Amino acid sequence: MKQFALLILAVIMGMAISCCSDDDDKETVIPAGNKSIDLTVTSRVGTVINDDLTNYVESLNLLTFRKNRQGTYVLYQSSVLTKAELKALEAGDGAVAPGFTAKKNVTIGKLPVGTYQVVGLANVLSETGEALPNASLSGVTIGNTMEEVIASVSDGTEAPRFFWGITDPVTLGEQMTATPTLTLNRKVSMFVLTLKDVPEVVSKITLETQNTYGAFDMSGQFQATPVIDVSESSSYNFSSVQDSVIVASISLPTASSVTRSTFSVTFTLDNGQEITSTLPQYTLQENTILRLTATVNTEKPGEQWKIDLTFDLMVNVEWNVDQEPSIVI
Repeated sequence: MKQFALLILAVIMGMAISCCSDDDDKETVIPAGNKSIDLTVTSRVGTVINDDLTNYVESLNLLTFRKNRQGTYVLYQSSVLTKAELKALEAGDGAVAPGFTAKKNVTIGKLPVGTYQVVGLANVLSETGEALPNASLSGVTIGNTMEEVIASVSDGTEAPRFFWGITDPVTLGEQMTATPTLTLNRKVSMFVLTLKDVPEVVSKITLETQNTYGAFDMSGQFQATPVIDVSESSSYNFSSVQDSVIVASISLPTASSVTRSTFSVTFTLDNGQEITSTLPQYTLQENTILRLTATVNTEKPGEQWKIDLTFDLMVNVEWNVDQEPSIVI
């Protein structure tokens, strides 16, 4: 009789464990609720005050992560706002700090009671929500963690002007003292090179950057792999000698804090000849512009031109929109 009772107890405990396991598995497919998160969205652009968000953000992926029983945030739902949809959003209340865009109101609905964090990723898609040739977003699967959702840049291409941000934890079912804010900051850096005394025989200039991160996850951490190389070329038709020519590229930061990125400039001449000059190595940081000015010295013997650098005051400074070069990138 005692053995029978023990057997019954074991069966009951097994069923209980099985039920708990099933419940844990079902955490990623919890039915939609009737709660919502009302957010204000703004982006850091520097210098400009109260500018329109859509001047910088052409599309916005909103990824809503829900805290599970193990304390891990897993993806509960995702959505995309196109540029037209962002423009149509109502303006948010409250003062805007200098260097931030005007606030927009966003509502994320159909949520069950729980604790959430909302991640915003801007410009991984086109302004109409279409895929871009130089970027991708993978792992957008319900139940994935922030570390499993990855934004990547294609090797050999410039990065889009990524913005990324994450809210503080928001617990639905509890009284909120203030509207949560999703603040977007640039995940990319810009390298700007002003070249003086460029010979008239130059028809194209190609700027190449090596050793930059190729991806980051939705917790904001850059990925050790892939590390990518960036190539940006611009064509010029010199009708007369110009005082200066600006070349620039956008990339994720240098691949680690203990290494540097390498830079080279290739001049293509009218006759098809190519002459490559190597620049010093620098460390690129997110949300910064690294600006350099140089003179092209063609008096060096042989076919190797020398680039004599003169440093601007703006070397790795915060990316303020009024410091961007007057070129289309």
